[in-house]
Amino acid sequence: MPAASQTALQLLDLAELRRTRALLRHEVSQATHWRRIIQARLDLTVARAVLPARLGLEITDQVSPEALSTIPAFGDLLGIARRPGDSFPVDDLLRLRAAERSLGEYEAHVRRALMAATDALVERLEAVRAVP
Repeated sequence: MPAASQTALQLLDLAELRRTRALLRHEVSQATHWRRIIQARLDLTVARAVLPARLGLEITDQVSPEALSTIPAFGDLLGIARRPGDSFPVDDLLRLRAAERSLGEYEAHVRRALMAATDALVERLEAVRAVP
């Protein structure tokens, strides 16, 4: 954390330090949530680029007809995997990866700020406790 930010933390009273930590924790949570969304989009984009083959075609001798009857229709699976209007072009991969990388860097910065605020709060609480 930059020295200016550490100095600023030292100037905060106990309530302000707690509020700062709460804000930083919330920001980490938000950044993490955005990363999960972007990672899910990445996963879907890659998965939709090459869909799996039809199920059950090569194992008819290894499983019971009852088991095979539970397989959803291939057309239904395709319809669910590729709904009309959904757009998950492979071209998005570079943009999604760049967004995930940027979000990861931002989250790391916020986590460092949170650690610095936590350290400052702990030091302040120890100082208060040490006063007779």
